[in-house]
Amino acid sequence: MKLTDIVNEEYKDIRHDTADSIKMKGSLTNEKITKMYASFLKTIDEKNCGIRGLEDYKTARDLLLDEKILYEPEDITLFCFVLQEYQENEYFNASGLFLSALINVHYEQTTFKGEYLLHLGFSDNEDTEIDCLGIKNAGAHIHVVGNVGYFLGEKMERGTIQVDGNASCNLGNLMFGGEVYIKNAGKKVGRLMARGSIFADEIESIDESFKSGKIVSKKKIEGFDIRKLESVASYAEIYSAGEQINARNTFWDKK
Repeated sequence: MKLTDIVNEEYKDIRHDTADSIKMKGSLTNEKITKMYASFLKTIDEKNCGIRGLEDYKTARDLLLDEKILYEPEDITLFCFVLQEYQENEYFNASGLFLSALINVHYEQTTFKGEYLLHLGFSDNEDTEIDCLGIKNAGAHIHVVGNVGYFLGEKMERGTIQVDGNASCNLGNLMFGGEVYIKNAGKKVGRLMARGSIFADEIESIDESFKSGKIVSKKKIEGFDIRKLESVASYAEIYSAGEQINARNTFWDKK
């Protein structure tokens, strides 16, 4: 049985429940996590300067470390169902920063080597897709059911991210390790990427600042010209529709 089938079967009775009922059915710590998430959103709102990536990730991380809440990967999975209650919040897209902090703190403080399962298939609306999921991943294995927003795998160091869905722009931004597997990726894939690997069914475009690492698209990357990349390394690997585009062979053509 596939992992997604297990998820759908195990959580089929709570997929459309309210946040309160999920807290009752789920873990004892879920209510605490939800309260911290609400505090996280309130902090962003009070700063009155929008979502600020790494700064807000640090806010979420500090909240978790200060509260010293003990939680398990299953608690993170259940929390994803609570998230749907917050889709109307102005800063909902920042939920990826909070989820990333939940995963990273747990991974760093335990010996868990399994998958962190995130069920985000409750919305097909691009406006409610979460951004920055997997930021600063240092070794965790993350499995997402559903679509994600911008900056998937930003500053990722190690580990894997598997998305059974699509991602918006800037996948692999500043990535320097690990592997990402996804169906379709938007524009500017691999912006300032130095290491790591991205495997996709289809990629809209690779950012001109891509430096190195491995990018594979099963379908042809339309309009792609490696000579337009500003500082690609000669050992970078790019595959488009099964054809390797070798930076070593085209490097001097740019001169």
